[in-house]
Amino acid sequence: MNSQAETATVEDRIHIIDAITSISAGADRHDWERVRSAMADEITTDYTGLWGGEPVTQPADELIAGWAGFLPGFDVTQHLVTGHTIVFTDDQTATAQADFQATHRIDNEFWVLGGSYQYSFIKNNGKWFVTSMTMAPSWETGDRALTAKASERAKSAQSMNKRINLQNTPEIEGVVQRRISFDSKGITLRGVLYLPKQGQPPLPGVLVAGAWTTVKEQMAGTYARELAAQGFAALAFDFTGWGESSGEIRFKEDPATKTADILAAAKYMATLPEVDANNISGVGICASSGYMAAAVADSNELKKLALVAAWLHTPEMAEQIYGGPESVAKLIQASRDAEKSDKQQFVVAASATDSSSLMYQAPYYTEEDRGLIKAYDNKFNLSSWEPWLTYDGQEAADRLTKPTMIICSEAAALPAGAHMFAERTKAPVTELWLEDVNQFDFYDRQDVVQRSTDAIAMFLKK
Repeated sequence: MNSQAETATVEDRIHIIDAITSISAGADRHDWERVRSAMADEITTDYTGLWGGEPVTQPADELIAGWAGFLPGFDVTQHLVTGHTIVFTDDQTATAQADFQATHRIDNEFWVLGGSYQYSFIKNNGKWFVTSMTMAPSWETGDRALTAKASERAKSAQSMNKRINLQNTPEIEGVVQRRISFDSKGITLRGVLYLPKQGQPPLPGVLVAGAWTTVKEQMAGTYARELAAQGFAALAFDFTGWGESSGEIRFKEDPATKTADILAAAKYMATLPEVDANNISGVGICASSGYMAAAVADSNELKKLALVAAWLHTPEMAEQIYGGPESVAKLIQASRDAEKSDKQQFVVAASATDSSSLMYQAPYYTEEDRGLIKAYDNKFNLSSWEPWLTYDGQEAADRLTKPTMIICSEAAALPAGAHMFAERTKAPVTELWLEDVNQFDFYDRQDVVQRSTDAIAMFLKK
């Protein structure tokens, strides 16, 4: 053993092997922080034995970003690295060689290769970091083209994980907004009017309402702003007793009141100089689909209807959804008791930890980077149960005659209601059914929101 090697300790060898393991195991687990912890700030990789070309020297973060762009596209990968041989050139640098076998699988297709890696290391602040990696492949089976397939799958998955909402994208190009207020049966309602910067008034108007228990800063505002970017004057507002709007009775999901608020909002929009009073339409998301459908059916101001991820239950459907006749009867009794109480009674609307909440561990509502925002009241008035459970979201279909668009998915919360409504109404209906899109994806998954608003804009401009 030379003098340089004599300075190396067992701990040094363990640290080097740990670094090699962190790269291979971290890549398999998509634990990119673990991978990064084993690399120097700049690293050289040589895969010329496999792909040709030249070795590449780049920041470690860029290398890892490249791996993250395709490895998650495989169903599974397994990089086995063994037979480590370590040589210390001095007390701050070393090299290592190890044998590897790498397995990549998509469905029932495999790409497997084996060979060896040559690593270079540098020691900094008592820790060893990889500065270069050279692959020397010796055999392979399967199809290398799986890497291209994995890359496409990874890109698709990344687009599915991108979110668009008012908090993580506080501004979008070409849209301005103005805070407004208007009256609904003596109650002051507050909202935000989104306008295109380049639009020439009067503009086509769109009134957008969101899911139950929500406020204007959630999916209603997101859709309104996206539609403003496509040339509409779009209004999102807080219903009576919700968000910034007035109303002594707070956080009550009352379909009749919310429908009346939409009608008042439509009349208000028709008075705005920016809005073409003869070209105002309504967009209802989730629970507001029923409210908006009824408003469009009965309003002189609203000319077209678009429903997104529609929740359109009947009382009979509600019995099935909420645990059967006995369960529903108990909830209705609790609603009546709360209505008689001197003090309003609330439960938490959404929680990841409180099993008594209305929406326990529900995505979107329980996530701070999505729906669990400061503006969200996150409360549910127990007196809501009777008007909600006895509500018929389908009845407006019978009197609706105006052009209607339904955007939904079989993976949404209540696709049966959307199908029933489309079949029941005599109104001309345009349908768009998206694949593998769940209810909450409609609220803020970027590609879904943009595809939905693109379709709505095209439908409303016809």
